[in-house]
Amino acid sequence: AQDYAIWYHSRLRSVEAALEGGQEFLVADRFTMADIAVHYALFLGISLGLDERYKPNTRRYMELHMERPAFIAAREKQQ
Repeated sequence: AQDYAIWYHSRLRSVEAALEGGQEFLVADRFTMADIAVHYALFLGISLGLDERYKPNTRRYMELHMERPAFIAAREKQQ
């Protein structure tokens, strides 16, 4: 588990850097599959307890996408 946590957090460096300008999306200034894939990984990190080390840009991005109506609707269907 420790090895996975190290690997996981090392991958987040590039996410943090990509979001440095405060943008809402990762690619092409619009919501794409990249946002779905990365946000899923970030959300999974919450359930694994890996989110305590999210940097500010990554945390802001994750929280922003958790407020999307489609994400909220999907979560409600799970409950």
